[in-house]
Order: sequence, then C-alpha cells, then structure tokens
Amino acid sequence: RAWHAPPPSPVASTPDCPPPPWRPPSSTRLKDDPMLRLTISFQLASEVPALALYQVTDGIEALEAYTRRIEAESNPFDVIVLDNQMPNLDGTQTAAMLRSRGFIGLLIGLTGDPKGSDARAAFEAAGLDLCADKTSAGLHSVIERL
Repeated sequence: RAWHAPPPSPVASTPDCPPPPWRPPSSTRLKDDPMLRLTISFQLASEVPALALYQVTDGIEALEAYTRRIEAESNPFDVIVLDNQMPNLDGTQTAAMLRSRGFIGLLIGLTGDPKGSDARAAFEAAGLDLCADKTSAGLHSVIERL
C-alpha cells in the first residue's frame, strides 16, 4: 500500500486561524496472548500504516492508559480494540468502564465466543461499535472499519 498525504483539514483556515495539524489516528490494542497480539498488530500496521499503535496486556492497563491520556490532555485514543477474555478485567467490563468514563471513539471487540452466546451478547451490549471473531475474516472486518 502506498503512503498518501494526510487529508485536507475539514476546518476552514484563515491567516489568523490555521487549521489544526493532521495527526494519524491513535489506537490502543489490547490482547493478553503475546503471539496473537503480535500477529494482529503486524496486520493492522501493514493494512493501516498511519495508525499509531499503543499496546497493553489487560483491561486494567487499558483504563490506566486512557486515564493518563485524558489527564495529560493529550490526544485521546480514536480506536480501542479489546479482547473479551483478558486477565484481571475482561473485555465486557473494560468496554463498559471506558464508555462510562467518556470514551467516544470507535470501540472494537474481538472474541472467540460463538454468535448467540451469553458472553458475546454481554460483550456487544457493553458499548462496542463492532464485535468481530478472532479469525482472518473477523480481522478483515476490523480493518475495513478502520
């Protein structure tokens, strides 16, 4: 995939008020399995090269990273990808807590739970914008959404 120049700012600029600088989307990628985390991160980086990845290993670290970003008033994450079966704080709990703390970005869940299962339904209801299977087709649907 070829690199493309950043899109023009949707905000009109004047000499007194320049447009805000373009920045790549920022995302945090949460997954406790190191090999799957590496594989998915590599695939996301190759398909969406402008994506700045920040990785954590569980839901507690995700909430801490989000809180640090908000407290520092730096750019919050645009996209957060969660696994439903993380240690310490699972994806369902993490998604609900991120939404309750004001996260308005794209919240994507990855799960191995079958469609129609109670665990998957709870995960989807926790505030996800997309819930995808941990398969190549599921990852493709995540990439298409980005």
